[in-house]
Amino acid sequence: MKGYCSALCRDSIAYGVYFGTYSTLKSKIIGDQPNPSILKILLCGALTGEVFWITVYPIDLCKTKIQSDPFRGGKFTGLIPTAKEIYRLEGFKGFYRGYITCVCRTPFSSGFTFVTVETVMKLIGPLGATLE
Repeated sequence: MKGYCSALCRDSIAYGVYFGTYSTLKSKIIGDQPNPSILKILLCGALTGEVFWITVYPIDLCKTKIQSDPFRGGKFTGLIPTAKEIYRLEGFKGFYRGYITCVCRTPFSSGFTFVTVETVMKLIGPLGATLE
């Protein structure tokens, strides 16, 4: 279960940011439109993904280093010691190693995730209403 606490810390922050950001952007960009365009949903999802990774990327990087370190004798033992080691070796920029790749793929993955979610919710909406 190496890295479990780091993953829990990341996810506790990340998904509050993720869904909170999407909800806020959706209300600002889409509002009460009953049939918003796919482009608006994509935009909300893409921006949500960017905010998500800006917020949690350093924690995710630490978590990944902990999880990929050898099980015995590894140098990354916890979130705080790992963060200190990254900063000692690479400075602040070390927390954003690989960030550009992540930021380039995120608009697509998050955008299409929310298009899928909104489409499924629209399809099951009538079904959910009949079950009440």
